[in-house]
Amino acid sequence: MNAIGLVLFALWIGLLLAVSGWLLERMLTNLRIPIRWVWIGGALILSVWLPVAAFVPSSRDRGASAPPTGADSITLLQRSVPMEGRTAGGDEEAAAAFEVLYGWWTDAGQVLISGTRFFPSAEVSPAWIMGVWSVASTLVALIFGVSLLGLLKRARRWPEEILLGQPVKVSPQTGPATVGFLTPRIVMPRWAQALPEHELELILRHEQEHVRSRDTLLLAVGLAALVVCPWNPLVWWKVRRLRGAVEVDCDRRVLREGFQSAAYGKLLVKLGTRGWFPSLAAPTMAGSTSLLERRLTLMKRPKRRPSIRSVLATGSVALLLLAIACSSEAPVAAEGSSTASSESASESSDAAASASRNVVTIQVARDGSVRVNGADQPMEQISEVVASLNRDSTIAWIEADAWVPYAIVSNVQAELIEAGLLRVNFAAIEQPGVPSSPRDPSTLVDGGLPVVLPETTDQVDSALSNLLYFYVQPSGWVIVRRGESRGEQKIQRNQVSFVLRHSLEENAGTIAIVRIDPEAEYRYMHEVLAAVRRTDATRFSLQEGRP
Repeated sequence: MNAIGLVLFALWIGLLLAVSGWLLERMLTNLRIPIRWVWIGGALILSVWLPVAAFVPSSRDRGASAPPTGADSITLLQRSVPMEGRTAGGDEEAAAAFEVLYGWWTDAGQVLISGTRFFPSAEVSPAWIMGVWSVASTLVALIFGVSLLGLLKRARRWPEEILLGQPVKVSPQTGPATVGFLTPRIVMPRWAQALPEHELELILRHEQEHVRSRDTLLLAVGLAALVVCPWNPLVWWKVRRLRGAVEVDCDRRVLREGFQSAAYGKLLVKLGTRGWFPSLAAPTMAGSTSLLERRLTLMKRPKRRPSIRSVLATGSVALLLLAIACSSEAPVAAEGSSTASSESASESSDAAASASRNVVTIQVARDGSVRVNGADQPMEQISEVVASLNRDSTIAWIEADAWVPYAIVSNVQAELIEAGLLRVNFAAIEQPGVPSSPRDPSTLVDGGLPVVLPETTDQVDSALSNLLYFYVQPSGWVIVRRGESRGEQKIQRNQVSFVLRHSLEENAGTIAIVRIDPEAEYRYMHEVLAAVRRTDATRFSLQEGRP
């Protein structure tokens, strides 16, 4: 698990949603539409859910840490896949128009979502990350819990009185505010009883709107988001915007009933100098100075309809950023898999010990030199060395330099197929050169991308409509093309699983044809294969070549 990458991914998602929410808030404010739902739904909930969903491993991801057994591995099809319906010239590209799966993506959008793989060597155990995350969440939950319990304990001691026909809790100083999630109650400070009746009516009407709209529950969702992601400053900022949106919406509902905005504004200024409420969990009529200034500015703004052009432009950009955030994928480390936790490693120690006798380690350096179990071997002799092993119970661990050209790794793969050794773990290393000794077999449960290579006689007949090509360029970009189409689309490597998953949902018979340029770096191939494995795909074809 790339710890820094995970944090950057969460901040990246949070930033996209923050800008999207801010734009939507401006648009809805001009249209005089309630804005609190922008922050509670599109911003806060997604800001928490997307990073958490990316961090918590799925059952498929958890299976990736073990050596391939055939059940948890994806199967590599024959390098050349015969297809039904080819033209006489062997051209698999029909004249049909390309199905633009994601036509709304712009090149700028692709660039925006591509940069989540930073600091690849900064690896931290998921158990350690979860431990720090849990401690921070626990501390924040305790702080909020103690504050709320203390508030509720004091509120029970406050007397209940009737003000202008409305039952309220009267406190020595706290308020005006609304307290309670399930049964919210209005809290008024003792000094407020001396206010003129028309001002008291405005205060009570404001707090009644909070009670009727269940605004305390919305703020409770904000507190829950802070507990889940206490380390994310953008989540704190969004909770602050949510509090402001709750008050702005409440002001509008009150003024819509016919109260004068001038008198209402003067009352807000008066309460801003005396009102006090020490809790994030309750809406209060007297807010911070910055929020008070914002509310007064919005009340003074003349009522005029915004232009359709500005509404469409703002809304389109906001929705595009929202779509980019929802479509972005978590960063994938160069080795394409998560490091197993200490617990899972200890549980698998017996299996690793028994598997250590059946692992052949093949190390590929950046200069193209190869070692088999620590001994230098010419490329053409790999199949001879491997042929002497028990191929039914042996796993090949290919550990190649991340920047080595894929053509070299492809040659190693061809040697293994020739020798009949089909169960392989692909791993990538960030350091140049070849380690001085083979990787300790007991650590093989901690990584690698498990793949089952094809038998030399394996062939698959498939219609052109089932084929989805991913051509990995030397630059690292991926060209996507449907087998029956001449059109193509350029995407980033971290979009491959999203595209393939969508294709599988539409056509369960989809076969991914991953074609790697011989000059492309091995890490590009590794990331694309890892992306394929994160989908429901069980078969794919890995080919070396150009379009």
